[in-house]
Amino acid sequence: MKNIAMVAVTALFLGTGCGAKEVKRINPNDVEGVNTKWSRTDIQETVELMVNSMLESQAEDLRGKPVIIIDPVANETTEYIDTQNVTDLVRNKLLGKGFTFTVTKKERRGVVDEIEEQDESGVFEKEELPPGEKPGLTAPKFTLKGRVSSIEKRNSDVKDVYYQLTLQLYKIRKGVIVWSDTKKIAKQQDR
Repeated sequence: MKNIAMVAVTALFLGTGCGAKEVKRINPNDVEGVNTKWSRTDIQETVELMVNSMLESQAEDLRGKPVIIIDPVANETTEYIDTQNVTDLVRNKLLGKGFTFTVTKKERRGVVDEIEEQDESGVFEKEELPPGEKPGLTAPKFTLKGRVSSIEKRNSDVKDVYYQLTLQLYKIRKGVIVWSDTKKIAKQQDR
């Protein structure tokens, strides 16, 4: 009798949808509107607009596609936002347009350690440099910095969230901003 009861409970459990739900793939470029949180749509649209703005700017210094160092985008919101994802997308879009990036200060120590390891171990082939060229890291001409901020307001009926992504391109040796832009996103959800 116990076995029949267990089979009946199991069949009821599986039949009511308490089992695993179907997982389906969706197009990552489709607009996402699940809630007011920072979303993949926000990231994609914002990065696309910001990179295009930078490329279309009148900053003469960008015409030669100089070497850039990009700092991780700062998250100044109250929610978790994967700002490394934003930073990576900006870098990848600009790499696709022919720009070159140097490693960040945080990454540089690892590169220097690897160079020392290669030079001292004798295990690796030495890279032949063109005549007159000295080994070393390429100095960037620009730093690209950014931040995401937000303002959240709510009452008993509505939740309203405003996001702002700002990117700025600094000319390192001159200490001047040669390009800056802001993308604003506002979302509202009935409660």
